Amino acid sequence: MRWEAVKFGDVVSFKTGKLDSNAATPDGVYPFFTCAPQTLRTDTSAFDTECVLLAGNNANGVYPIKYFNGRFNAYQRTYVIRSLDDRRLATRFLFYALQPKLGFMRSISTGAATKFLTLSILKDLDLELPPLPTQRKIAAILSAYDDLIENNTRRIRILQQMAQALYREWFVHFRFPGHEKVQLVDSPLGKIPEGWEVKRLSDLFQFIGGSQPPKSEHIYEEKTGYVRFVQNRDYGSSQHLTYIRESRKNKLCYRLDILIDKYGEPGKTRFGIAGAYNVALAKLLPHKPHHREWLRGLVSEPEFSQFLASASMAATRASLNNSHFNNDVAVPSDEVFHAFQVMVEPLLKLILIYQDSIATLRRTRDLLLPRLISGEVDVSEVDIAV
Repeated sequence: MRWEAVKFGDVVSFKTGKLDSNAATPDGVYPFFTCAPQTLRTDTSAFDTECVLLAGNNANGVYPIKYFNGRFNAYQRTYVIRSLDDRRLATRFLFYALQPKLGFMRSISTGAATKFLTLSILKDLDLELPPLPTQRKIAAILSAYDDLIENNTRRIRILQQMAQALYREWFVHFRFPGHEKVQLVDSPLGKIPEGWEVKRLSDLFQFIGGSQPPKSEHIYEEKTGYVRFVQNRDYGSSQHLTYIRESRKNKLCYRLDILIDKYGEPGKTRFGIAGAYNVALAKLLPHKPHHREWLRGLVSEPEFSQFLASASMAATRASLNNSHFNNDVAVPSDEVFHAFQVMVEPLLKLILIYQDSIATLRRTRDLLLPRLISGEVDVSEVDIAV
């Protein structure tokens, strides 16, 4: 059966949210969709519907797109897009059908310092609509990949929480193996286990800020002679990966490195992604390799992250640097460090396995998506539960 050629504005409705971005609350009841890759939370809801959320502006013309069904709220420059007729256009299919067009949207968006997607741009987009049963089959196939990705992402979060709980047990509550035989003694930090030392945190690692190549070097596909360019937004979405030329000027990171936000969310810790990282991130490189997981646990503690965020706000522009790590910490013996590393390493290996699985699923989905959306791969006769 032939696919129907339509204009986007003829088959969907557009609304925008009314909230400012500062309406976000960390433990809010409802999802809060802004122009950022990550979904925030807020305490009020203005929508209760199935829809596609599309960012309406972005400095780099990278517009996060999301699917949601339920109660939520939205930023004033975020488009809430709904099908005018569910018997003609399935919303989940719409979510996938728009994704191959994001690059084109970037190329025609308006603005200089900040890029904007206007309603006239969106309404004039061309869409090819297969029959509704085919739309649902396409959406079901692609949703299966997204569900597996979300499940693996959830497993990674659980493993990270387990590692953090171990850190807290050993180095906050001092219940490390053999603690029963160790006395607590007085120190400038209060009671700490006998044999532990008080040292300045910044003396235990290097704070290495990232680099920022000119935008003329940025490309959006993997290519020989280029490396992955890791940015804050890559942790919320992998739809628009950036690559830059290999260069000695690049600051490189590896998968188990500790990266931390300098701007945006100062103090937020990240797992390393193999590649070069930008100026919004810094790498914390311990002088002794077996200090790595202890250091990751320390800077990942919510209280410490909040301290870094507050300290960085003293500047005109919130920004972290090495001076924000001048606090004293209790440092155990190398024996305890090694034992903790051995305990946590199996969790890290599982995290890497799940990260590899996610990368494979994303590659497969991203290869399949344009072929399904264009009709190159015909699923009309395939028996798929939807």
